[in-house]
Amino acid sequence: LGTKPTPPVGISLEPISQANTVEITWEPATATSVVGYNLYRRENGGDWLRLNETPLSTHLSSYEDTGATAGMFTDYAITAVNQFTGESFKLISEKVFVPGILNTNISITRLESPVKLNSDLIIPAGIVLEVESGVEFLIGEKDLAASGLDEERVEIVVSGRLIMNGTEAAPVKFRPLNGSGRRDHWAGIRILSSDTGISSLAHVEIAGCYPYALNIEARRAALDSISVAYSNSGIRLAGLREELDFNNYMASEIENTALKIEECRKIVLSQAEFDQVNTGIEVSAANADEKLLLDNTDMYCRSYGIKGIFAQSVLKNVLIVSEKGTGLYVDSTLHSNGNYVDHCTIDAYNGIELASGSVEIINNIVVNRNQMGNKGIVNSSVLTPVYEFNNVYGFDAAYEGCGPGIGGIEADPYFVGGNPYDYHLRSDSSLNLQDENGAEMGRYGVSEL
Repeated sequence: LGTKPTPPVGISLEPISQANTVEITWEPATATSVVGYNLYRRENGGDWLRLNETPLSTHLSSYEDTGATAGMFTDYAITAVNQFTGESFKLISEKVFVPGILNTNISITRLESPVKLNSDLIIPAGIVLEVESGVEFLIGEKDLAASGLDEERVEIVVSGRLIMNGTEAAPVKFRPLNGSGRRDHWAGIRILSSDTGISSLAHVEIAGCYPYALNIEARRAALDSISVAYSNSGIRLAGLREELDFNNYMASEIENTALKIEECRKIVLSQAEFDQVNTGIEVSAANADEKLLLDNTDMYCRSYGIKGIFAQSVLKNVLIVSEKGTGLYVDSTLHSNGNYVDHCTIDAYNGIELASGSVEIINNIVVNRNQMGNKGIVNSSVLTPVYEFNNVYGFDAAYEGCGPGIGGIEADPYFVGGNPYDYHLRSDSSLNLQDENGAEMGRYGVSEL
């Protein structure tokens, strides 16, 4: 049969512009022995199906497949054919989702990456989409099917189950197809139900989303190591009825809120990092038994570090930096006790503001390091509480509507400093010995909550 021919140089898929139609393009083979091409389609990782009965002409460099099945992850392969009908090895394209509703369980492997989405990906109840570590999704700048809640932007809508098994070394990534860098490139992932199984996302990187990168309205979910960058808003959690233990959330360059929590039973967030966000966390509790536990977290925010209506919240070992904004703003609390701010460091124009409600504030460093702050701790409720074992420094008014209790001081904290700025205490700082147990105040002290 002669020497096996050399395949075409490259194969790619054009954006889907009409139902069930995919246009495949390729760069022609250069060998003179090539007399034609064979083109193959594969759906949801099944068998290869040849699309042409006789070899395609070598003068062709594109083919319109009008038989692609809606709701399938589809890839294509092309081979070169010589005069003896010998075939080259298959040159395989990237994978594309054909607009429609996913109609069968499917797993996407790293070898099938990248995956193009030019329209909404709908995962209905009872269907599971599992994604292996290292898979990259490339998102088109327009929803060509004009479907879903956002008819302009591509979105992933989950009523079934979505499992993303990224790793630290090989995360699952979502990136704009054309690298436009817009904050509103696509509409992100919406998880609407957990009735047929819990969706879980681990080591996932998302960018360029409006309004949210990840919007969870299900009763249950599992999250770990999620990164959201350059988006309008980060993650919204609404109506979760089971505890969510969420570690390692990284949010950067967020125009609005990095994490919005609405009427969730219990959220435990640890080891989070927020950088260049407008508001770090916004809480809207509706019942007195709702809980937020935040610890070991660093937040760099323009307007607010944390704000909202709280029920029972514990903030411990948290750094909040908001040079022109407010570190913590409490609109109200739904529970007369159970709200604590302990061993936190807040560097802001306004440190802590309580419009109403009751919060225990202890062992904290509330500071404007440039000594140009407005107010340190403000309480506007009908009470006039005292807050013990806090260092409030660098404000025009250290306290308003409240006062320092036992262990309350106003002193330069003596941070390590530098660039980037380090909020650890220097060895000669008096605050190393000033918390309620005679140990270190602030972010890097030891909280017993």
